[in-house]
Amino acid sequence: MLQFLGIGGAFSADLGNTSAFYRKGNELFLLDCGEDVFSNILKNNLLEGITKINILVTHFHSDHVGSLGTLVFYCDAKNLNEINIIFPNKEKLAELIRLFGIQNCNINIYVPKEFERLKIKEFRQEHDVIEAYGYIMELDGKIIYYSGDTKSIPNEVLDLLLKGEIDYFFQDVRLKQNPYHLSLEELESKIPFNLRKQINCMHFVSKTEINKVTEHGFSRVRRLESEEKNGNIKSSK
Repeated sequence: MLQFLGIGGAFSADLGNTSAFYRKGNELFLLDCGEDVFSNILKNNLLEGITKINILVTHFHSDHVGSLGTLVFYCDAKNLNEINIIFPNKEKLAELIRLFGIQNCNINIYVPKEFERLKIKEFRQEHDVIEAYGYIMELDGKIIYYSGDTKSIPNEVLDLLLKGEIDYFFQDVRLKQNPYHLSLEELESKIPFNLRKQINCMHFVSKTEINKVTEHGFSRVRRLESEEKNGNIKSSK
């Protein structure tokens, strides 16, 4: 389903900025666009044959939007038919676009409920003081939860998971509690052991953290180009 260009936190350059994507036909769907995402998109030829790009933003920390302006400039120069950017606060997104200097590009701005093709529902997340969102969305008939960055799981999302109504669950995690991300201890307290393999953890600080998450029974996301060749990461299989 979703594939990942990077799986790391803001300072984990070797793991890349966490960003997921999904390609179907001539359309690319992108979740966040951090500092190294544009270069990874080009390196992996993800725009080849693409005429529509949909970018869903979780929040405005630079490891999630740092190359958004460059990507939009590039897509506009390549005359893509559609460049859609989606975020629940349209006014703040418009201001970000103005600050990036891309307001003259051919861009469509949407809040999630307006972008009907993906049936997106947003959840306001706890990520220190910044306005941040997680999303439940439907892709090819599958229900996906993508946490973005948060130190909690919304009760509604947890209820849907426990009822078996979420097909793919992507959650940022840290070994210890902090104001930005869910701790591994908190994740363990929320998720029954028999469901842990359904939780795909992401946004790691280190390879040690990846190993610890899988040792506790959770799954983890993998980069489009496997990071395992660059370090000692145990398999979750």
